[in-house]
Amino acid sequence: MVILRDALSPSPGKTLQGQIQDLILSGKYGETIARHFPRHRTKVRDIPFVGDSKRFSDLEQFLRDDYAKVSSSLAADFQRFPAKKTVSGANMDGRMIADLARKLQVAINQNSWSGFSNTYIALETDLCDRSFQEFIEPLLRKDLDQIKSSMGRDMDRFAEKCALETEKTKASKKIAKVIAHKVEIIEKQRRVRRNAENKRSRIEGKESGNRNGSEKLARKNRDWMKHDASEREQTNKGEFKKKKCEELKKSEGGY
Repeated sequence: MVILRDALSPSPGKTLQGQIQDLILSGKYGETIARHFPRHRTKVRDIPFVGDSKRFSDLEQFLRDDYAKVSSSLAADFQRFPAKKTVSGANMDGRMIADLARKLQVAINQNSWSGFSNTYIALETDLCDRSFQEFIEPLLRKDLDQIKSSMGRDMDRFAEKCALETEKTKASKKIAKVIAHKVEIIEKQRRVRRNAENKRSRIEGKESGNRNGSEKLARKNRDWMKHDASEREQTNKGEFKKKKCEELKKSEGGY
């Protein structure tokens, strides 16, 4: 599609589209262009010049304006166009097409055929990098369960825009590496918690043993003290009886 803004009137007896088609498809490069862009597939659209920007301020009035009708028709034409794809089959957006045009211009000016090849490779790689940033990097920031549950969907979305098998493999390996790292972290955390619990159990067991030993010793001391008191009491009773007997003998001898 060729888009013109406020084009001049065509030559007598010609339409604007016919004259532009003749201009493009004739001359030194016309035959080459016609092989890729035949006449029946070359459309010409003219967008009128808007001198007064106030025409855009009233939306209801603008919708009845000729400019709005042309714009709507042009948008419908763009929607009917098939999506532009890279050599590997990935969809291209406007930014990629603009980058491609700039890089190809450099390659053409340098008259470098290798530059054409390098440009397409760089374009494909750049698209994969952008897709990685859009779909894979947010995935890698999630926790382990979320990564496992959504990695299939996000890899499919990544592959829709990235057609290079080498980049797909790199993305899959990156995801696997991150998953392994997160699993290792979780296992380390479990070991730390388990060691802490075992240490706490040993300390509690030792304290419990100390308490039991202290209680046993206290009971033993109490038992010994009771026994000692009982012996003293028995001794005192024996001495008391002996003393009474001696006193009784003395009193009997006195009579």
